Amino acid sequence: MRRLLPLLALLVVLLVPLLALSQVTLTTGLRSELTDCASGGSSSTTLVAGVKYLFRVTDSDVFVCFAATCVSGGEKFPMGTVMLLRATSGQTTISCRSSASTGDVIFTSVQ
Repeated sequence: MRRLLPLLALLVVLLVPLLALSQVTLTTGLRSELTDCASGGSSSTTLVAGVKYLFRVTDSDVFVCFAATCVSGGEKFPMGTVMLLRATSGQTTISCRSSASTGDVIFTSVQ
């Protein structure tokens, strides 16, 4: 048991900084949501360049298009997708669609 204590202490020292890096602070004042993405494409929203967003997909799978409408094509994201996304050019227009017209796409600014 005494041999394990130094090893456990070393693991704690190595892991604590990694946990601090994994934290995300939401800035709810800069948030955009596309609710009930229509099967024929839904209205669009604009993301601000240089801002990092927490991207979430809820309710059902969605297709996300980097255009004003999303009648066809786009990238498919399954329900439950959560990832960090950075808008890199000017103002990025995004729209979505889902087969059941129930999928939601939420972008919340993070620091």
